[in-house]
Amino acid sequence: MTSMNVLRQEAAAIGITDAEARKYGDLRHKRTWSLAIEHHLSMQDFAVGVAPVGAGFAIGQPNNSDRRSHQNRGFKQVVQNHIKALTIASTSRTIQINSQVSNWVCPECYPEVESGCHLCAGEGYISDIAAIGWTLAYMEMLGCSAREIEPLRNFSSSFNILEINLKICVAVKKSTEVLARTEKLVIGNW
Repeated sequence: MTSMNVLRQEAAAIGITDAEARKYGDLRHKRTWSLAIEHHLSMQDFAVGVAPVGAGFAIGQPNNSDRRSHQNRGFKQVVQNHIKALTIASTSRTIQINSQVSNWVCPECYPEVESGCHLCAGEGYISDIAAIGWTLAYMEMLGCSAREIEPLRNFSSSFNILEINLKICVAVKKSTEVLARTEKLVIGNW
């Protein structure tokens, strides 16, 4: 079993500060440090797999579908890390999330619900915590700063803010998917 000191040293070695680790819970708990390390490493994996727009057009470039596949695996892990951290944080709070909407539309597979969806498992709808976790991961992927996403992480945002953030992220995701299909079509016909 890994000690708290070892986890803190591992975190420091990869550049995680106390302030960053605090996002995942109380600094006195090993789980906080484990989540911070997992998230940091999965974000590094994700960053390695992100290609600039237009990459892959040159002859001899790696296949973009390989990059997207690696990117998707990294993103799924980041989403799961956020959901774990939010679940732990929500159970330690006396004030629970304001659940005005108990079932959010799944941003990963809706409207064509997929039985193997990693987020909703084919339900088509997700919980508040899953919606926040997905939104946090997507906003981080887009380059939003910690300050911009902190209200979501701390459950201090209102229902309206969560709804707007989630809808914006879904719109950006869908636009990106349309651009990727267009890129594939253009490359295929070129």
